[in-house]
Amino acid sequence: MVIILVSTQEEKEKIERLIETYGKELYSFAFRLTLSQHDADDLFQQTWLKVVDHFSALQDNNFRAWVYKVCENQFKDNYRKAKTKKRVIKDDYASNEQKAFVISNAPGLDNPQDEIENRAVKVMILEKLNNLPETKRAPILMYYYQAMNYEEIAEALRIPVGTVRSRIFDAKKILKQQMEGEIYV
Repeated sequence: MVIILVSTQEEKEKIERLIETYGKELYSFAFRLTLSQHDADDLFQQTWLKVVDHFSALQDNNFRAWVYKVCENQFKDNYRKAKTKKRVIKDDYASNEQKAFVISNAPGLDNPQDEIENRAVKVMILEKLNNLPETKRAPILMYYYQAMNYEEIAEALRIPVGTVRSRIFDAKKILKQQMEGEIYV
């Protein structure tokens, strides 16, 4: 939920409509950038705060491209800040056997093994995407995960359409090389 503090009711309603229209796909983009629900929540909030802060300068010509660029820039800023801090992942399980037992007995999964393998493949792909250079990662995420066309990506990233096509092609080539032999079907 985004709390909106603006000066007029009209501005509040307009921002609420924008959130309703673009919220789900922008959150999806934020999640794919961060690979964490908590970090995606923060990035999503920060993006909309920037939108509210710059609402008076907002132009309606291509809000979608603009808000994606705001989200991407906020992600880069957060990444730079977090780069100096080391993150420690704590595993609360005493052994791998205990961890496997808990996962295999989790309620609500039709076929836990398939679910785990599918999730592992998705996480592996997203990790490979996040290892791409920033110039190639953003266009491929926008194209495949956000269903943006080349022109929208070009406008959001402020680069020529040909460069978008080239970066997506290069990213796919790199991903193919990295993932050869890793994806199990």
